Amino acid sequence: MRRYLRSDATPLSPEAYCDIIDAKGKKNISSVLAKKYKISSRRVYQIWRGQEYPPDVSLTNQNNDGDKEIECIYNLYAKLPSKRMDEFFS
Repeated sequence: MRRYLRSDATPLSPEAYCDIIDAKGKKNISSVLAKKYKISSRRVYQIWRGQEYPPDVSLTNQNNDGDKEIECIYNLYAKLPSKRMDEFFS
């Protein structure tokens, strides 16, 4: 599974990914979708095979978990005595 795209790759919206996935199985649709979204038919097939996922969808859960972890860390630092922080920054 590819996690990163080239910087010059055409970005696709989550709706475009859904449209491409829903069109799987129709005759000669890969070239039509490639022209519609200005991508290669190879990339269409990669999306159909599950080798490429929408970046927003794949990172949403990870970001939420990361935000919770960061919030917990901030809460832990807030509970530390202020003397330690003053000594650290002095």
